[in-house]
Formats: sequence, C-alpha cells, structure tokens
Amino acid sequence: MKLTQKVKWSLAVLVVFAACTAGTSALSTTTSSLTTAQCAFQASTAAADACFATYQSCIASEGADLTACKTALQACLPPPPSGPFGHHGGGGCQNMDGGGGDHDGDGPGGDGGQPGPGGHHGHGGAGGLGTLVQVDATAVKACQDTATACVAANPADTTCFSTERDCVHALFEAAFQAACSTTATTCDGTDPACAELEARCAQGVGGNPSAWDGGTCQ
Repeated sequence: MKLTQKVKWSLAVLVVFAACTAGTSALSTTTSSLTTAQCAFQASTAAADACFATYQSCIASEGADLTACKTALQACLPPPPSGPFGHHGGGGCQNMDGGGGDHDGDGPGGDGGQPGPGGHHGHGGAGGLGTLVQVDATAVKACQDTATACVAANPADTTCFSTERDCVHALFEAAFQAACSTTATTCDGTDPACAELEARCAQGVGGNPSAWDGGTCQ
C-alpha cells in the first residue's frame, strides 16, 4: 500500500520529534546528575570539615587519647560515593550523604547503560540516554586514609585536612567535567537544555546549584 505524501510528512515529523525529545532527555539526565553531584560534594565537604573540627577539639582536650581521637576521626569521615549520581527529584537535592544516588545506574523509568569516559550512562526518565557523574570511590577513600595517616604521624598538622579537601575535590571535579565533556558533543546550540547544561558545567562541582523547586541544597 502506498503512503500518501501527507502521511509520509507526518511520519517524518514524528521521527524528528522523537529524536529531539530523546536528545533533550539525555541532556536533562546529565544536568540532573551534575546538580546532584554538586549537592553531594557540598554535603561531603561539610561533613568532613565537621569531623576535622571535632578531631582538633579532641586532641586539644586535657589528657587527650590521640589514638582514640584518630580512630574517631576515621569513623566520622563521610563514606565515599557508592555509585553514579542519579536523577534529581523535587524538594531539594537528593543523595546528600555523599553517596551516589542511583546505585545501579537506573534512572526512574530506565535501565542502566554502558559507562562512558569518567561517567556512567543511564536512561533518563523520558527514555533518553544521558551521562551520570561517577566519582572514583576507591580514590576518595585513599584521600581520607592519607589524611588519617598524616594526623597519626603529626596530630597537630592541619595541612593534613586541607590536603584531603583538595584531593577529594579534584576527584569530584574530574568526574564532573568528564560527564560534561561526554554530553557536550550532543549540544548543537539550539536546544534550550544545552544552556542549562553548559551553565552547570561552568560552575564546576563546587558550584552552588538551585534545586528544581527554587531552593538550594538541603
């Protein structure tokens, strides 16, 4: 059966619409993951700083047990991210414990894909393929272990803490920018979702994003 010109045109429009929707969904998936990574980095940094402050108070106390202070510091430090940072929902940034959001790479309504360079591919809520930020958890733990070993050797050396902050920040930033670089190739300058993605990437992982509901990281 021959298709009329009108039907052919309609099918072509549907194909183009589907392609555009998939592209936008992929960009939104990545932007969402970047936002969640920023919030998780904020939370992880704040938690680590609180642990360091508690440690300094501990060693400054009269008759301090330095070994006990170091053990408490090790137990206090936030756990490394346990998986790729997934979709961001309403009501403030999710996954604020420093762990990855969507541990198996599944976004809402999607299944995990193959990892990209420095990131993790997962299907977005609308079915688009996006890149999720995935930080090297083993390397983050190494940063923390180096810090606790440093204070064990010299309990009063505060550079141990600043070095740990810089180390963890570098790992988060590398994963963040890798996700940006992987997805940037899909931007053609005409999709409004590109502007949001580019703005988030320009902030870096240390940026202070606005949550989808207009708030900030909670």
